[in-house]
Amino acid sequence: MKRKLRNILVVVLLTLPCAEIAVRILGWKPYKNSDYAVEVTPKYWLSGDSLLGFLPNTGSYDITLNDAIHFSVTHDASNRRTIVAPKGEDTVIVFGCSFTYGYGVNDDDIFVNQLQKHFPEQHYINYAVPGYGTAQALIQLQTLIDKGKIPDKAMLVFSEVHPERNALAKSYRQALKIGFSHSNEAVEDIMKNARIPYRVLGSESMKFCEWETLYSHWPGRESFALVHALQTTFQRGMEEEAMVAITAEMLDDFVALCIENKIEPIVVNLDDRKFNDHYPDITKEKTTLIHVGFDFHDPKITLYPHDTHPNIQGHTEISKKIQIALEGAEDE
Repeated sequence: MKRKLRNILVVVLLTLPCAEIAVRILGWKPYKNSDYAVEVTPKYWLSGDSLLGFLPNTGSYDITLNDAIHFSVTHDASNRRTIVAPKGEDTVIVFGCSFTYGYGVNDDDIFVNQLQKHFPEQHYINYAVPGYGTAQALIQLQTLIDKGKIPDKAMLVFSEVHPERNALAKSYRQALKIGFSHSNEAVEDIMKNARIPYRVLGSESMKFCEWETLYSHWPGRESFALVHALQTTFQRGMEEEAMVAITAEMLDDFVALCIENKIEPIVVNLDDRKFNDHYPDITKEKTTLIHVGFDFHDPKITLYPHDTHPNIQGHTEISKKIQIALEGAEDE
């Protein structure tokens, strides 16, 4: 018996180095995080939240991104990015992620603020937060309705990065956990109360993932190419079709919730051309549906080469396309 175990151990010890060499020949390397340098003053501009995952902290913050992009953000007492333009009475709540939040540009340059300037008779409120998807938009809208704060219009700004967030795919779990971990040394304390919302296909209720169980590297992933290759392969478990289907269900629910509460729904698709064939019927028939066609690979309208978020010109382009679509919808 001992001899048999010894032989097995010898085989394993010989096989693992060979496997390591093989995957390196195939191009794999040990995992290395792509550093995303973020300096914030004061430090803590986001905190964990048990319902939405995380929320902006109230106050003003100066942010430096990748040692090159400098911008300032202001969050009001309700944890929202400040809109500095004059406001009217008809309320338009805008939901979205970092693109809509305006990550990388100052308060005055965000496309939501530009919309406010163009439509001064309305009151735009920016509920977008970096890292959010349609799941958070649904929760935010339902919370407003439950509190009796029903807006006149609800604008959901959608992007191709949202389906993996809505399903909390393993790829997004990694990006979220590792990204936060490398941007702030106190992240585990800051995010200890965080619960990330997501949905599974066919479910009407939201599920939540605790921060501490969100994601972790397999032992040895940062040292061995074999471990990195195995974990990466394992993480590709959720098909894109399933993530898209989950997102379609969420869009359906968002529009239905608006109609039920006499809110005018607006869906803005920033960049996802693949999603055109997946809109639920209710979204196509009952919604002002706007396709921006933003090119996140165009260096003229993004923060390239330091980041892919829209720059000032990019936000202006998005704003103009939404303006034209909204004015056209009013004329119909």
